Amino acid sequence: MFSANKPLFRDEAFSYFSSSQTLQHLISEVKVTNIYYFSYYFVLHSWLLFAHNVVWARLFSILAFGISIYEIAKTARLLGLKSSRYLPSLFLATSPLAIQESLYLRPYSLSILIAIIFINQVIIFDKNTNQTLTKTSVASFFLMSIDLHAACFAFPIILGALVRKHKCAKQNILIAAFQTIFLIISFYIFSHSVLTQSAGASWYSSYFHSIPFVVNLEGPASSSTGLFPIAGSGLYPLVMLALLTLGAISYLATRKNQSLRLVDRWDLGVIAAWAFLPTAAMVGISLVHPIYITRYITYSVPGLAILMAIACESIYINFTLIKSRILKPILFSSVLGAALVWTFITCDIPVAKTYAYNLWSAEKYLASSGGPNVEIVLPTISLKTAISYYANIDHNSFTYWPQGKNIWSATSLNLDQATFAAASSNVWLVYENSYDDAPIVASLREHGYAQTGTTLIEGVALIHFERH
Repeated sequence: MFSANKPLFRDEAFSYFSSSQTLQHLISEVKVTNIYYFSYYFVLHSWLLFAHNVVWARLFSILAFGISIYEIAKTARLLGLKSSRYLPSLFLATSPLAIQESLYLRPYSLSILIAIIFINQVIIFDKNTNQTLTKTSVASFFLMSIDLHAACFAFPIILGALVRKHKCAKQNILIAAFQTIFLIISFYIFSHSVLTQSAGASWYSSYFHSIPFVVNLEGPASSSTGLFPIAGSGLYPLVMLALLTLGAISYLATRKNQSLRLVDRWDLGVIAAWAFLPTAAMVGISLVHPIYITRYITYSVPGLAILMAIACESIYINFTLIKSRILKPILFSSVLGAALVWTFITCDIPVAKTYAYNLWSAEKYLASSGGPNVEIVLPTISLKTAISYYANIDHNSFTYWPQGKNIWSATSLNLDQATFAAASSNVWLVYENSYDDAPIVASLREHGYAQTGTTLIEGVALIHFERH
């Protein structure tokens, strides 16, 4: 619960601001920016009707993650896993990336849950002759409305399921084809709006190229580029790779033995596509047009968890050494023990004691260092939301620089001549650590302000300006 009360990260502040608005203002907002998060903001808006604070808001992500751990057990049952039917839940619950996003006030934890529901519906559609694609289509559309990037694996899987089910009644195929065409048209309209809104997001390129290529390829096994660094996170991809390699060797050694085959080949292909296709597609596209950030493929973590469970069961069944009655409980005890230790390390040490952006401490510093004539300059709506939220908790009162008409721009402030003329001669600018090239800094200097001091607080720069 300590982690649920961590200082707001700037993107979390944006989520909190958007979901706190009335539905009318929220609809107006998504016409300008973040249309691809409208479904998430709407659900979070409903959640905040019961309580209105950051801890309660973050509990929504934690709850979605908890339900995901339960739902993935259903996936294991649908796949026919036996000895390892609880391992997907265990691997998902101990995934560094999944744990990080479950403590983050953004849609990624919810995308995990919707992705699991989508895959469950795909499996049911494949195994049930009379099943139509309606539930699968609804699940896929909701998944893409929560996380648009999921289209890179949802569409191929739906189309593959349709082709595989060519022996169904003609009527069902026609219905499924119509639903798929509807999905494609909806996706085109939706993605066109997203691309129009995000045309100016040039920071993707610098971010993508600043991360080593191999680290980007870690995908759902990654944790090293997350908001909350995890001790020993570099070992996780290596352990995962070793486990999957041993599982693949075990599977290939007995591929001709039908009695030892754990899951159907189609099901295995679906799970593998779920685990690896999002990362491969996003990284591949980003080599030409950068759009990839690790947390954008969080919904593929359950696919990796299931593959790891299948690998464990394959090794468990096929390796002669592990067939020993004595070594079987030792193996499972070791896996469980290692998972519990990993969970303790991930949840207790780094997440509880590191901050990406400590805006709460920044607010406290402003309260102690300011004065009656100080004006606080907050260039973005996310910074304004976070600082004002903590000021309200601490019963502090600040004078804020007026906002402009377009609060969604890179600098959402009113910077006309009249505003500068009426502004205080003593201002504090709240910005990220790298602020030298910020437009607001140049504007302040052009209007006679001189920088007199800078204080850095865990990812936040507090820059003091005075005008003489």
